[in-house]
Amino acid sequence: MKKKIGIFWENFEYGGVGTYLITLLNNKRFKNFQITIFTNTTNKAINKSFRKEIGNKKDLKIVPYKSINVIFFKNIILKIIFHALRPLLFFLSIIQIYFLLKSRRFDYFISQCGGFGDFRSDFVSIIPAKILKYPVRTVVLHHCYTRPKLWGGLINLINYFIAKFCSSFIFVSKATLKDIKKNTPILKNKKIYHEIIHNGISTKKITKRKNYSKNINTIVLSRLEYSKGHLDLIEAFKYLPEKTREKFKVHFVGKGDKKFVEFLKKKVVDSNLNNIFKFKGYVNEESRKILSKYDLLISPSRDFEGFGLSVAESLSVGVPVISTKVGGVLDYLDNKNSILVKAKSPRSLASSIQLFFTNRIKYEKKAIVGKKLIQNSFSEDKMAHNYVKHLKRVKNLNVQNS
Repeated sequence: MKKKIGIFWENFEYGGVGTYLITLLNNKRFKNFQITIFTNTTNKAINKSFRKEIGNKKDLKIVPYKSINVIFFKNIILKIIFHALRPLLFFLSIIQIYFLLKSRRFDYFISQCGGFGDFRSDFVSIIPAKILKYPVRTVVLHHCYTRPKLWGGLINLINYFIAKFCSSFIFVSKATLKDIKKNTPILKNKKIYHEIIHNGISTKKITKRKNYSKNINTIVLSRLEYSKGHLDLIEAFKYLPEKTREKFKVHFVGKGDKKFVEFLKKKVVDSNLNNIFKFKGYVNEESRKILSKYDLLISPSRDFEGFGLSVAESLSVGVPVISTKVGGVLDYLDNKNSILVKAKSPRSLASSIQLFFTNRIKYEKKAIVGKKLIQNSFSEDKMAHNYVKHLKRVKNLNVQNS
């Protein structure tokens, strides 16, 4: 009889967690499980593309629900009232999730936390899972700690006690583990088993496009938001010689807040760079296929990357990478396979772009080194193997400790 896995995933925008789940659950090692994904109805990543790529699996169900803990208001007064009621709504969400899960039995329950630090339904789902006596209750943490604007002390206290109901934690990078350990109390209980399992990249063969044009077709593949560094990249091009600038075509691929996207577009026009930068929006295609059509990926993130999935995917198809030195990308990027640059420094970013321009063949060879690294150490099969091994190990530990 197949073992059952319940996955709780609170999410809002398109991002790496969706890609990670598709890659993980499509692996042959998960064919022997019955899987149910619970997610909020406002999760934009559960779209036609996700359902298409996850496949029409008989043993996989997606259960959307209307979260009372995730509501968006445009009216400022309603926003204030909502934030004032967050603690109450948070505790009510425990009851809501309990009744959502009540009729279902799982051998393994996995909470997917794309972020951490606020009143989050994904983390609180561990409480109903404990009440319902699911044998294994694992939390996967994909990103760093985000300091709450309100209720910080209360949230940390709540999270400390929720952590006691967890069987284990999985971190997607060394940087995520280090950040969570430093800034939150959830690992204060040293008995909780935790492990780093890197995101895995598909090994499906995709041929990199040959460069037939004179332009260096460049992509930034991420949500359009301030922390991702799009503004720094626009600034960087101001410092490049005109002969270098005119050789680049940079595509911003991804969605973002409408006001911020308009702000970026205005910045491009004001900087007289509208012949270089193009806004492509969300492209409904597998990310590795998108990346294979480009000559260079730039990841100018300012603060943190939990893993940097698009960066690893770029290397997996042999596309050179320029990346800021932030968070989880340093688990696999180094000077042997990419160009690493200081974050929040447009001048340093400009220097790295110039370096690539004048040494293009050198860095294309480095991308091949990176491709071999991803295939050997960061494959989807290795990730899936490590997940199954982790869940079985935790279940055995629970039996021994019971």
